[in-house]
Amino acid sequence: MRDGGTGAGPGAARPTPATLGNVRRARVYGSAGSAGQGGGVFYALAVAEALAGTHETELLFSGPIEAADLRRVFGMDSGRLHLGVGRVPRGLVGELVALAAHPATDVTVIHGAYVPRLPGRGRTFLLIDFPLQRTVSTLERLRLRRCTVLANSAFTAEWIQRRWGVPATVLHPPARTVTPAAKERIILSVGRFHGGARSKRQLEMVAAFRQLRERDGTEGWRLHLVGSAMDHAYVETVRAAARDLPVELHLDLPAKELDDLYGRASLYWHATGLGIDEGARPENVEHFGITTVEAMSAGAVPVVIRKGGQPEILGDPPTGLLWDSVDELVEGSVGLIRDPGAREDLAGAARRRARAFDLAGFPARVREAMELAA
Repeated sequence: MRDGGTGAGPGAARPTPATLGNVRRARVYGSAGSAGQGGGVFYALAVAEALAGTHETELLFSGPIEAADLRRVFGMDSGRLHLGVGRVPRGLVGELVALAAHPATDVTVIHGAYVPRLPGRGRTFLLIDFPLQRTVSTLERLRLRRCTVLANSAFTAEWIQRRWGVPATVLHPPARTVTPAAKERIILSVGRFHGGARSKRQLEMVAAFRQLRERDGTEGWRLHLVGSAMDHAYVETVRAAARDLPVELHLDLPAKELDDLYGRASLYWHATGLGIDEGARPENVEHFGITTVEAMSAGAVPVVIRKGGQPEILGDPPTGLLWDSVDELVEGSVGLIRDPGAREDLAGAARRRARAFDLAGFPARVREAMELAA
């Protein structure tokens, strides 16, 4: 409950479900301010939905996120979301008031990147995307001992141990399973459009695609870049760089249309962290990467940077290609373009690997990570 907004409390909670031991009520605090913030929103939402199968569950975000927004962004039908969606109050006083006003919970989940100021009621779980807080005080370390820390990847868990001095249990975010379609000469990348250190590097991918187009055997291939327009100036910079190339930008694409692209894409590029010293600035690489898993589930071969949580997703041996430089990205992609057989083999391996992160098995993975009885 570190990051907060203002506004009303949660909406109506779903009816009381079947009892899970003595646990009946749960509350999940998300740190995002809008549904367009992507993976972090989906992570908190997925945990809340997993708990909602066995708990009376409330979901609160720091911004004005509505159930309709979650359905629109993540392609949910109206029958799937049965959670009260409300606002996390701002500041310590607001949090104290909310804590006193809300019913007691058996399970509290706080999603974010910082040590919370207040403990939750009942068993408290910290759902950490990455520990942006570099050091912790003695008092904060005591608070951490009252919580179970969950990390979205082994990469994040390692940095929690380094920065906060506590172990974390890995709970990978789930990813939707997307149905493959007939594959086309499409390279796809999905991520928010914004500049700066945490950029998804669409500009660099356009430059890489320009190099790829100069190679023999790449005729007819197109690059599709999908994402929300968080930085309109950056969008225009990318658009200008791609003006003479078969590159399409899709802003705020509905989930159904995104799934169509996933299904038809043959390759999937991910470049977050390019040019970043991972040891010095680990917060600026991709800590997991839900879109990579979604693309894999649809049979798009991942050609992704060897940083952050991306190698973890591909597994060992990798079910795709990992690269360290733009030249390796181009060379690896050209090799796959010229060898449809190798591409097909890796596509099958990627689909099988993606099943480890699917939504269907996520509630069981949540129970295991939280050590809740089935």
